[in-house]
Amino acid sequence: MTVTLPFSAEKRLFTAATPNDDAASLVFAFPNDYTIGITSLGYQIIWARLAQRPDLAVSRLFTDIREPLPPALDLLGFSMSWELDYANILSVLESLDIPTLATDRGNEHPLVFGGGPVLTANPEPFAAFFDIVLLGDGEVVLDAFIDAYQTVRECDRATQLRRLAQVPGVYVPALYEP
Repeated sequence: MTVTLPFSAEKRLFTAATPNDDAASLVFAFPNDYTIGITSLGYQIIWARLAQRPDLAVSRLFTDIREPLPPALDLLGFSMSWELDYANILSVLESLDIPTLATDRGNEHPLVFGGGPVLTANPEPFAAFFDIVLLGDGEVVLDAFIDAYQTVRECDRATQLRRLAQVPGVYVPALYEP
């Protein structure tokens, strides 16, 4: 059961930007309960960086609660800190009616990306489920990734993936054979 928590009770240490009218919609997910995810410093840092961009309309999603989600989704990102959260990613994808395998997704689906220590250490066990994996520190690669995405946002999925693969620290599993 998904419960909506009044996020207004949170104390934020940053000011979120007001999204532009043409902002890309992004759901930033943590594949575990809110009480676990919100204590992750990595998740909080990346969420703040995303929320401060006026070219993004960011919603958060945890396995037990979520902010209101947009009707159409451009990007779905996961912060992955523990291997045991792996199965929760598949559950989140299914709950959003997004095919679990990246090869089954088309232009009508959001690009699914992930980052965090688990994916940076070894992305291959998870490669089939992600369109994009951000390697290394998110603070380093995130802005370049979003900037590149904005340049190909209206393009077909294959063009988006080829362009995004050119960003240092961005791994597109579909373009490689391990």
